[in-house]
Amino acid sequence: MSNSKKVSGVWMDSKHANIIATGDRANHGNFEIVATVACDDHEGADHKNEKVEHAKESQEQKKYFKAIASHIDEDQVIYVFGPGKAQEQFKNYLEEQHNFKSTKVTLGTSDKITHNEMVAKVKHFFEG
Repeated sequence: MSNSKKVSGVWMDSKHANIIATGDRANHGNFEIVATVACDDHEGADHKNEKVEHAKESQEQKKYFKAIASHIDEDQVIYVFGPGKAQEQFKNYLEEQHNFKSTKVTLGTSDKITHNEMVAKVKHFFEG
């Protein structure tokens, strides 16, 4: 991977995300978790209308994705991995955002893993 590109990894599920990068975002130094984002969760709220509930979930997801994207908006290569389908949905979200049009997003899978395992997976992805 070229050292001139800004890179980051994102481990995410539907409720939490960890952004993993080096200090300069370009493979110089050690990869580490540089930010953590949590999705607002209003489960348990008593919505009698299914449409209202779905709209609320969609709004929360968009806010969650926007918060993650704010941490990686200058990166040219992003590795997104985690359990479930959240990574695919996030990639689709990024593809709809103008400022991510030239960003290369690669998806991977992973179960729930430790922070050290997340960092190691991102390091292996970018350093081979």
